[in-house]
Amino acid sequence: MIKVDFHHHINTDPLDSHYVKYPIQDLICSAKASGLDAIAITCHESVPYDFKFAFDYAKSRDLLLLHGMEATVDGKHLLLINFDEYPKGVCSLSDVRYAKESSRKPLVISPHPFYPVGIAGADLLIDGADIIDAVEFSGLYTSMTPIFNKRALNFAKSASIPVVGNTDTHFLWQLGRTYTELPISSLSTDNILDSVASGIGTLKTSPLSWKHIIKFVHEAGGTPAFLQDCLSYMTNILKRTKIKSTMDRNFAFALQISSLCFNTIAKIFRSDNCFDSISFLVVVVL
Repeated sequence: MIKVDFHHHINTDPLDSHYVKYPIQDLICSAKASGLDAIAITCHESVPYDFKFAFDYAKSRDLLLLHGMEATVDGKHLLLINFDEYPKGVCSLSDVRYAKESSRKPLVISPHPFYPVGIAGADLLIDGADIIDAVEFSGLYTSMTPIFNKRALNFAKSASIPVVGNTDTHFLWQLGRTYTELPISSLSTDNILDSVASGIGTLKTSPLSWKHIIKFVHEAGGTPAFLQDCLSYMTNILKRTKIKSTMDRNFAFALQISSLCFNTIAKIFRSDNCFDSISFLVVVVL
């Protein structure tokens, strides 16, 4: 069995480098340590690294590296894997279609298509149905927010296209929770892509905790207003969720207290300068 994950960012990513701090070598070593056998690096709108150097470095660590990019296509995101020549990072579906037709064995994945963000890309599943090969099950979820991935699974089933599990790595602690397991014995790019296209992969995933989500927002440098919105969103979800155990009730209470503390402190200070200490407090409480 081969474990593969097609969605990772590094510190040279032109859009995310302000908070993605690890170099390509650290990603490769951490991916291998997490149990992965193959990964694709998919920085936003570019391939900002020396692929030959990275491929050889990964090979020396017994990891297969695939070429990739997360393109912005008609305002939405698409993962482009193993293209002979990539279109411009900001492009149209027609550009991707042409580049795919000109490549020997490309793979196009729709990442986080039903997440409530403008770049999610559900529209492309319809408009680009002829070029999308797989739908992503995103590792950025918790046990109480499965709905966005469930929509992806339902769409993939109705459209008879494969699902792949991806981490969408921005921090190394995310690795190893969501990936695709392929029943192949020989590790090669062709074997991986053929297996995904044939739909024989198995999704492997475990949800993040709310503490992980807060940690992600904190380390990504979110503003106090954004973190406040996140806490309010979590609290509303908990209110709609049937709480079964004492642990769940304690968590709900802790979250509500954290939200209340944050809202109060934010109103007092009204400043981004206090964000780190407030975020730290919230993470500790949770």
